Amino acid sequence: MRHGIDSYTDGAAQHTGPAGVSFWQRWFEPSRALANAGSDPHTNDFIDAFGNKLRVHAVANPKIAFDYYRKFKPSRS
Repeated sequence: MRHGIDSYTDGAAQHTGPAGVSFWQRWFEPSRALANAGSDPHTNDFIDAFGNKLRVHAVANPKIAFDYYRKFKPSRS
């Protein structure tokens, strides 16, 4: 991932390893394809809930979708 300030690529780069030791699965599944997305709809320009610009270069989601997971393990809220 590449963080941005004024554009999507003028900030620091971030590399995050898989949640191998975590008991919580992690997903990055935006509600729609990202702007300028290529062959993977979950990569490219993204603005998070705080208004921060990010360019997502790669995603390795679990084999099942988050919505499917929630059918069997509902939220605690």
